[in-house]
Amino acid sequence: MSIKRLYIIGNGFDMHHDIESSYKKFKEWLEANQDKYNALYLIENHFHIDSEFWCDFENNLSKFNVADFSEMEAREYYPDFSSDHFAREIDAAAYQSGLDFEMITKEIQTAFQDWIHDLNQPDYNKKIILNKKDSYFINFNYTKTLENLYRIPSANICHIHGCVDSDEAFILGHGNVISANKARAAYPKLPNDCETKEQIEAFYQDNYDPIYDDVVETTVHHVNTLLRKDVEGIIANNFYTFERLCNLEEIHIYGWAFSSVDIPYLIEIIKRNDTSKLKWFISWFNEKDKENAISFLDTYNIDSSLINFIRLTELMDQGQLTLF
Repeated sequence: MSIKRLYIIGNGFDMHHDIESSYKKFKEWLEANQDKYNALYLIENHFHIDSEFWCDFENNLSKFNVADFSEMEAREYYPDFSSDHFAREIDAAAYQSGLDFEMITKEIQTAFQDWIHDLNQPDYNKKIILNKKDSYFINFNYTKTLENLYRIPSANICHIHGCVDSDEAFILGHGNVISANKARAAYPKLPNDCETKEQIEAFYQDNYDPIYDDVVETTVHHVNTLLRKDVEGIIANNFYTFERLCNLEEIHIYGWAFSSVDIPYLIEIIKRNDTSKLKWFISWFNEKDKENAISFLDTYNIDSSLINFIRLTELMDQGQLTLF
């Protein structure tokens, strides 16, 4: 199949069809199912939660409280230096903290996947008109709205982060790389009377704790792996899919938020195409959506005359727009 038209489908597409798939709904689902899942308790106790946390839940998985978790784990599994076997226990804290972190990750992952499987069905009356001819779809959602509601053949869809029908775990996570230095600086705190370079060096030398430091290193590693999307690896695993997207005439972006963690996928597509002729159709819900899209496209010198902002409700009422 010669692919002329690419659809990039994000969560706003499912939400347009009245699927309750926002992250705030995930929080509500966790609150309603606290007797079955421990995920909400773990999230609220191990992440830096603010008023915006649930609005961007995936990216905010990078806000794991490394310092507090590491202090707790180091204290829990600290070796007994009076023991004859303390040498064998020296790595116990880092090892056990890794196991505890994996448990937290698994609890969140399990609850998230069960929530996705529990989502309501799309509203048929909210269907929009999609041009299926010579089209391919990259779906960032885990649902099968495209297959079940629009009858798009599965061969024409790439579920880039997993699908409800797959036995594999969904790909969920942030796009940041965090450093251990911040956690180290948080514990112990530097006293106010440490002012000179010599005083600061002496303080950290006296207070350096290799057990705590090992736990910090282990925890940061897990935040950067178990809670982070390996976008480069995902692109490599889908190499032949991206190779096919090289002679596009149109890109339709529906309900996709131009989130920093997912931008590399779009960059990979841009690299393979002549953007001087490529037409863009981008749905928007609020002004921030437009700003995010314009900011990105400006970076790649996309001619504004090639960009058309639309609402999904317009495609519902008027059919597929053709403005060029």
